[in-house]
Amino acid sequence: MNILCFGISHKTADLSIRERYALTTSKKKELILELIEFSIAKEAVVLSTCNRTEIYAISYDVENFIDFVSKKLKIIEEAIRYFYLFKDEQTIKHLFRVSCGLESQILGENEILHQVKEAYFFAKECNATGYYLNTIFQKAIRVAKKVKTQTNISKGNISFGSITLSLIEKFLNNLENKIVAIIGTGNVAELVSRYFFDKKMKILFVSNKHYDKAVQLAKKFNGYAIRLENNLENIVIKSDVVITATSSPHVIIKKDFLEKFFQKNIVRKEILFIDLSVPRNIEPEVDEIDNVLLYDLDKIKQIIDNNYNNRILEKEKAEAMIEIEAENLYNKLNSGSLYKNFSTKLCTLPT
Repeated sequence: MNILCFGISHKTADLSIRERYALTTSKKKELILELIEFSIAKEAVVLSTCNRTEIYAISYDVENFIDFVSKKLKIIEEAIRYFYLFKDEQTIKHLFRVSCGLESQILGENEILHQVKEAYFFAKECNATGYYLNTIFQKAIRVAKKVKTQTNISKGNISFGSITLSLIEKFLNNLENKIVAIIGTGNVAELVSRYFFDKKMKILFVSNKHYDKAVQLAKKFNGYAIRLENNLENIVIKSDVVITATSSPHVIIKKDFLEKFFQKNIVRKEILFIDLSVPRNIEPEVDEIDNVLLYDLDKIKQIIDNNYNNRILEKEKAEAMIEIEAENLYNKLNSGSLYKNFSTKLCTLPT
């Protein structure tokens, strides 16, 4: 009996390759059921996310398993080098690492554990799991929770969107019904909008050029569209937070504008400005004004780097815990008849 993981991930292939092998819900179900129906595997779980497609299986015949999955995924000969195979204890260890976020692009991210749970419960609903994968996946979920509780591997945001939200949360305390103005209608604007929408913030989409795109975003995130031209003062009056995310080569918000703005006593509140633009849309000197707090990409990058370095220090603790847990579980499952000598042209997963 072999405990197998056959897959592809961001560590072995870029998106243009990975997307060929991503699986829809119906395709996952079809693959799982056929693996069981045709006795290719006794148990099977398929994990398919934006960063990985992995098939976990309990199988007697490794070569038959890989051949079957390769045909189902339509893996061309030239692409097999992007795939990896784990067996037995290495499979268990890999799943534990995946569940804990050690194999993620963002080290220690939490979303992957939710995706592992979904994949496991989906396979279970298909009656495709038994003693082995039930034991392994349930243990993986418990180990992930243990690692996240006993280490700081997931502490500190390390993406621009999450850092931006974190800065705003610290500044405002309560986000619900607070107003954030986003100057810009491109990909960055849409990305950060998702964070604010989930927190029930009111979003002003400010168009510098493409008003129709601002209207589209407003409909998508239940916000409001407004033109920037001649409206900057009104935008600042209404907003608790102002974010610039445009491709404009020019400064949009200047220090002298804000100084005159505050001198009029139009508002007495503090305002947070976040400049996500390259080149910058907000003059750095704006940060010298008493009622203003300014973050640009350099400051945000510094926060990300500090958080990432802290996670790296915690990674060794997490890995040591996983080594012990995986070895202990494997020893319990090992029946003495595991496949030892299989070799392929598959790639070696980078560490």
